[in-house]
Parts: sequence; C-alpha cells; structure tokens
Amino acid sequence: MKAIKVIAWVFISIVFLLLAIALFVQIPAIQLKIAKYATTWITDKTHGRVEIKDFRIKFPKTIVISGLYMEDLAKDTLAYVGMLKIDLAFSALLHQKVQIHSLNLEDAVVKINRAEKDSLFNYEYLITAFSSGSPTPKKPSAPWTINLKKVGLNNVRVKFDDYHQGTHLAYGQMMLVATDLQYSAEKTGATINKFTASDQNGFAIKEFRSILRMDPHQLSAQKTKIQTLHSNFEG
Repeated sequence: MKAIKVIAWVFISIVFLLLAIALFVQIPAIQLKIAKYATTWITDKTHGRVEIKDFRIKFPKTIVISGLYMEDLAKDTLAYVGMLKIDLAFSALLHQKVQIHSLNLEDAVVKINRAEKDSLFNYEYLITAFSSGSPTPKKPSAPWTINLKKVGLNNVRVKFDDYHQGTHLAYGQMMLVATDLQYSAEKTGATINKFTASDQNGFAIKEFRSILRMDPHQLSAQKTKIQTLHSNFEG
C-alpha cells in the first residue's frame, strides 16, 4: 500500500537524519536534545507535529527510538511508535545499502484516512513537503538495496478510512516474526515465520506463514499455512 510505504520511508528518513546528526555524540542526554531539534525542524517543514520521547544510539550499531509521534494536518494521529529498536551496519549506508541485522517494533499505530470530498489522503502533506520543486531532471543514482535479517512486530494497529471511496479497514493486535527480508530492483522476498492479526469485525488470522518471493517475472509463495477461526489452508 502506497500509504504504508510513504510513512515507512518518512520514518527511515527520520532515523537517518537523527543518525547523521548524532553519530559522533555518545552522551544520551545530548543525543535526545539533538533528536528534539530534528523533530522540531521536521514539524516546521511539514506543518504536521512530530515529537519524540527518547532517542539513543548505542554504539557501534544500535538505534533505539521511543515515543515517536506524527500528527497529520487535521491534528489527528498519523503514526505512533512506542518503541523501535534497530541493529544495523552503519558502514553499509555509504554504499546505498540498508543492512539491518534486526528490527523490533512495539506498540505502533498507523491511521490513514481521506475525507468524503477530498481526493488526497492525510499523509500527502509529507510527499509535498519533501518533494523537490525544481523541474531540472536529476542524474539517476544507483538504486538502494535493503536487507533485513530479522524483523519483529508486536501490538501494531493499522486503521484505514477512505470516506471518498467508502472503504474502511481496521486491524489490531498485529504480530509478525519474519526473516531474510530483501528488497532491490531485481527481487523482493521474505520468510514469514509467524503473522497474526484481527480486524474490527472479529475476523482473526490465527496463523500465517510462508516463503514469499517476487521478481519482475513472477510471484511465488511456498510452504504456506493460513489458519483463521473457521478455516485452515496449507500449500
């Protein structure tokens, strides 16, 4: 979904900004103060409130963010992160690679919405704020590659309300354990070891696991198991 992708890249941008500013500062109080300056700058640029409760870089490779809050222009919650812990290889960033050994996200909320008489979603202001206004074409850069060895999500909620099209979705209690996530221009894949979630109407995914692979020619899912309250599939 485009909305999740946009918010994910904004969070990644925030992490990189905080990392670039605080990379050589190892005093936690100073790291947090710099992080608050950074979120104030983002608030001024986007006009949507951004706040952070705590930010730590535990050298040589761990970033911990707590209480990161993003508000849309209607002053409603766009996203909230209770705790995000990333263990990554800093040196890989110099070669346009995101090499993450582990990523753990807990107590997170994402709310996407669009008003009945509006064609734009509530996250569009982020695209506008960070897009370049220059019509001059830029020289193509080498594509980034992303590799995540292990990902864990716990207690994540996603709400989608499109009053313009009349589509409403809400999923809570989302839990994910995944390994070997890869993203590049040539291929994308992940091994979903466990995923559970429940929606607003009582439908629940009790278990989902699969090995997913996608390239420009095909999409495959192997060793798949899906279990709900009233059905079970393996294939």
